[in-house]
Amino acid sequence: MPQTVTVVHHAHITLALNDLCTINITGRSAQRNLLVKCSGPGVAWLSLNAAQNATVGNAGCFALKTGESVTFLGFRDSVLTMNADTASTIVDLALTG
Repeated sequence: MPQTVTVVHHAHITLALNDLCTINITGRSAQRNLLVKCSGPGVAWLSLNAAQNATVGNAGCFALKTGESVTFLGFRDSVLTMNADTASTIVDLALTG
């Protein structure tokens, strides 16, 4: 069942297997830095493209394996989507700036 999560500063999210998770970023309107870390056990797929939801195996998405992270500097978007190839994949998000 798809889930929607609102994030102001940070979040610890458990993703279901192949189930869309929409992240709404709220708080300040100025650009911020967004850190996304996959804590596993599976691969997390992320999309910053509002016209394309994250899907497992999609080459147009970011794939984060267990232990990998990515930081988006000057992040201005308010929505991102995530998906996972394994049940109970944990993703941590943090906004700074």
